[in-house]
Amino acid sequence: AQQIQGLCSYFFGARHSGTAVELNRCIYNAMNDGPYGKKRGTKNEMACRDGKKTCEDCRDTKIELVKSVHFTLCQKPWTCPVALTDKLPLCKEFHKKWFQIRKSWDGER
Repeated sequence: AQQIQGLCSYFFGARHSGTAVELNRCIYNAMNDGPYGKKRGTKNEMACRDGKKTCEDCRDTKIELVKSVHFTLCQKPWTCPVALTDKLPLCKEFHKKWFQIRKSWDGER
């Protein structure tokens, strides 16, 4: 399989229940999304996506702090979504870093 989506939730949910810790969504699995989402069970009420009382805006996260990226919102770098990255500066940084890492791996062959 080319992805690991669900692997961590299975590992910590089924195999090692009670040992998981919640990581900062702006640092780990960063998506460059806004801090608010529709509150569950309501029609229009908004709440912090992480369930906290105050919201951290992941779009303001410095690229140097990000450990892993989820490319759903920013789109996959190899599709070259230039129009999108012009509107979302952190996406542009995610893509730039992805290409830097890819180039360094290609050079190791």
